[in-house]
Amino acid sequence: MLSAFILFNLEFLEKLFLCPLRDLLIGILLGLFLLGIEWLLSSHLPGSNVATGPRLKLSLFSICVSGPLWEEFIFRYYLNLKTFKGSFSGMIISSLIFSVIHGYVGLLLLALFFLFGIIFSVVDFYRKNVFVSSIAHIVLNTIILLLNFSG
Repeated sequence: MLSAFILFNLEFLEKLFLCPLRDLLIGILLGLFLLGIEWLLSSHLPGSNVATGPRLKLSLFSICVSGPLWEEFIFRYYLNLKTFKGSFSGMIISSLIFSVIHGYVGLLLLALFFLFGIIFSVVDFYRKNVFVSSIAHIVLNTIILLLNFSG
């Protein structure tokens, strides 16, 4: 049902894919900046649980592409921008829910994902679309996954 809603929500698709190159670059740089924050805190974060074997390809796609797109659609576009009209309370509520679904490993991770949610929400508010936060989220997840595999 939600898939059909997204497929037929042309406004979301237009805002996601019809953005200038500047937004793409901002998204990449934001993803790298957030990666730096996570790297600085990495000695305090627990190890990750990366899938192996037959589930690996699905996990890669889910972690690096579809997961970030779904999350940006649900938390930033639908909940924050559409439901709360990009208000400060919408940023707090959507970021809190975003952090709770990610921060099940500990309080530091909960705070880190809350910060990421706030940053994504503020960027979306000023850019008036979720393209930048979607690209940043994809870059962040992809690099973290690659780093997990490399060492």
